[in-house]
Amino acid sequence: MLATKLAAALRRYSVSGGRPLVISEAVRHALEKHTPVVALESTIISHGMPYPQNLECAKHLEKIVNDQKATPATIAVIDSKIHIGLNERDLERLAEEGSKGKVRKTSRRDLAYCLTSG
Repeated sequence: MLATKLAAALRRYSVSGGRPLVISEAVRHALEKHTPVVALESTIISHGMPYPQNLECAKHLEKIVNDQKATPATIAVIDSKIHIGLNERDLERLAEEGSKGKVRKTSRRDLAYCLTSG
């Protein structure tokens, strides 16, 4: 019941319309089909390791989740939007920019600022 309500609520969000939440098609599909979704932090990509090890690690973690028949949902704030489930380009961007110190570490206390400041 909760998963059905969550899936219905998430369908209302898209990249268009200036909404602050972007949900990947893979995550959206998994929620609608009631299959497992595993949330993964993006900190290890942007702040935890040097490039390209950070990117390799992120891809490896997502592969482990996929191998267990679940959908990985790496979460990050990109271009002032919360992304749930990253594509290859987003993973690479976080890895490269994070290794150059261009990615801000974000927590609940400064999430609003990051979403509104660009």
